[in-house]
Amino acid sequence: MKRTALLAIALLLGACQSQPHYTLQAPKEAFPTPPPPERVKGQTFHPTAGARAPRNVSSAGPLKLAMVGDYMDAQEKDLRTILRGASIRRIGDDLILSVPDKGLFSGEGLSARGSAEMAQVADLLRHYDQSAIQIAGYMDTAKPESDALEISSERARAVADVLVADGVGARRVTYQGYGSQHLRIATGPGQAEPRNRRIEMRIVARPQT
Repeated sequence: MKRTALLAIALLLGACQSQPHYTLQAPKEAFPTPPPPERVKGQTFHPTAGARAPRNVSSAGPLKLAMVGDYMDAQEKDLRTILRGASIRRIGDDLILSVPDKGLFSGEGLSARGSAEMAQVADLLRHYDQSAIQIAGYMDTAKPESDALEISSERARAVADVLVADGVGARRVTYQGYGSQHLRIATGPGQAEPRNRRIEMRIVARPQT
């Protein structure tokens, strides 16, 4: 009887130790500061002058296909913790993070608040490092479509630049501007609608085969 009880306890402890703990709050060894961003053909990144040195962030570790659901659950939970004002949707195992451009940008670049928010996102993405980030910029119909397309592209690139400058591998990041396509709130031409001016990030798991 005693031997059976000891065996049960040992099996229970082994099962607990095998459970993945992805969240940033879990104790892990810190990885060294990542190397400088890699350059991706067709995309030009411009790390912000005087940008902060990325803080050491541990990796959530390797990702197998069977672990994707738990991995993205933990990433979604952490995103909701650090970005309380943002919209976060789940489509299958993909996460869609939507951030209004109000307060995010100042002129052509990110505002101080926007840079601070993206620095937190960058830390999280460096922890969940087995994922790709697709950044899309959207505008309303207040400006001609050619202008809206240019502005949305510049803003999507500005977010990509900051993430890469904060240590997210450039090969993980893509960006594109869509102008006034894919309006969240349907309006006619020439209409200013703040809810249509936004940045969306699609975070896609990239499990190892």
